[in-house]
Amino acid sequence: MTLFNVKVGKKVTVSGYTLSAYYRKKLAKFGITDNCVITVLGVSPFGGTQKVSVNGVNFAVGKKISEGIIVKYV
Repeated sequence: MTLFNVKVGKKVTVSGYTLSAYYRKKLAKFGITDNCVITVLGVSPFGGTQKVSVNGVNFAVGKKISEGIIVKYV
């Protein structure tokens, strides 16, 4: 399952990626690494961008990137 498929309010852990090394490095700067816990806080009205929380920091993740993050429920 990918991060894009997670419903609002659910917590998941990262188990892998289908993204290039470029995007994985960018995600690591935000604290999104293997086995980190991500909480989905909201989704844009048209289902594109997700608002997520990682280690108490909130930010937005675009659809292309969230579809490349493989997760599993906590």
